[in-house]
Formats: sequence, structure tokens, C-alpha cells
Amino acid sequence: MITTTMIQMCLICGLESLRGSINGYRNMRKTFDHKASESYTNAMYRVRRGIDPGDWIPVEMRKILDNKWKEAKWKEKAEINMVNRRSSEGPLHTGGSVPTTEHYKRLKKASDISPTCWKLFQTTHNFKGDPNKWVNSKSEIVANEYEKRIVERDSQEPLGDDVSIQQADDIIFLDVVGGVDKKGRIYGLGPEAERYKRSRSSTYDGISSSEYQHMRTIISDLSAENMTLKEKLKTHEELIHQSQEDSRLLREQLFQFMEKFSLSHLPPRSDPPPPPPPTT
Repeated sequence: MITTTMIQMCLICGLESLRGSINGYRNMRKTFDHKASESYTNAMYRVRRGIDPGDWIPVEMRKILDNKWKEAKWKEKAEINMVNRRSSEGPLHTGGSVPTTEHYKRLKKASDISPTCWKLFQTTHNFKGDPNKWVNSKSEIVANEYEKRIVERDSQEPLGDDVSIQQADDIIFLDVVGGVDKKGRIYGLGPEAERYKRSRSSTYDGISSSEYQHMRTIISDLSAENMTLKEKLKTHEELIHQSQEDSRLLREQLFQFMEKFSLSHLPPRSDPPPPPPPTT
């Protein structure tokens, strides 16, 4: 007999399977779009430079492309992009042919927990064997600022368990790199940026970088005020203790004085009268 519970379980299993299929399709489509974009960019570059004659491009489309590449506006934009690429001062990461996604999987497998933004950034932007050598100047600036803020944070009250500390570390990193840019990217995290964006929005929904910084300032001010009050309370306790000690000494001195005063003002002791003579 088919019960309502059995039907509900089937529906739940079906929805979970459908959700998995949708997520799988989205990941496949994202990878395809990325690879197709890279292949198309490289193909157009080879045609534009004359490396590839471009015979595979329809004649009418080739004329449109040639006219586009001759436009002053396009040349200006290409020059800006060239300058931006040169300003990166070398490679963008140290991962080589290993993608950021693979580094993420390795770090998670090694520690059984998801790596922080900082750990992933270190792995892909720090030269192995030299912790002070970064792939470029921008990476070094990010690293120095992040470590500075972590020291400031740790000098305050402890945050609690490892999960809350990891989440706070990610917030600090995202704040240092400027959060999500206009294209939806996060500097230093590559395609794994989506994972950290979801984590941040689910844990800190509605809190912007400026709001978080404002809260940090308030907490810092309150901590400093708390320390000042503790110092004042300690000073007051010391004054109270000293006052109590002075009172005790004063009471002892007063008691001794009263005792001496009483002894000095006692009436002189008189000898008892002689006994009467015996009767005969």
C-alpha cells in the first residue's frame, strides 16, 4: 500500500536529484563559457596579428571585424587593456597549470575543513620556500594589510570557536581586497570566488564592508573604554583598601590612647584599715 509518507519521500528524492542536476548543469555551463571565451579570444588575437589567415570566418563577418579593429575607439580600449595587463608586474599567481579549484580541493582534503580566503590566496600567490616573497606587488600589499588587521583583531577580545574565527578571517580578507568587483570577481580567489561570496552572504547577510568596519571601530572603542573603566575601578579599590587600613590603624591608636588615659586617671589606691585589737 502506497502511503502519503512514501509519496512525500519520493517527491523529496526527486527534488534533490533535480537540484543536483541543475547545479551540475550550471557548473558545466560556467566552465564551458570560460573555456570558450579563452579560445575565442586567442583565435581573434591570432587572426588580428596575421598568425591565422582566418579562412574559417565568413567573408561578410571578416569585413565587419576588420572595420571594427581599425576604429580609434577600439584601438584606444585595446591600448588601455594592454597597459592594465602590464601593470600586473608578472604572473598573476604561482599555481602554474594547477587551477585554483584544484588547490581548494587539496587544501580541504588535507585539513578536513574548507580553507579560508587567506589560505587559498597564500597557496596561489606565495612562492614556496619563501613566505615573504609574493607573486607581485599587489599581492604583497594585500598580504601585509591582511596580517596587520589580523594582529589588531587578535589583540582584542577572543572571537570564540574556530568557525566564527574562520568566518571573521574571510570578512577581513574580503574587506582588504575590496570585496566583489563590478564583474563579480574577488581578487586572488579565481573561480572559487563564488563559493566565498555564498558563504559571506549566508553568514553576514546585509552587512557591507563599510558597516563591518564601523562595527569594528565601535567594538574597539568599547574595548578601550572598558579597559579605562577597569583601571579606574582598580584605582578606586586600592583607595578603598587604603582607607580601610587607615581606619583600622586609627582605631587601634584611639584604643591605645583611651587605655593609657584610663590608667593615668584612676584614683590612688588606699591601704586597708588595720584590724581592730582583740578583745579580752
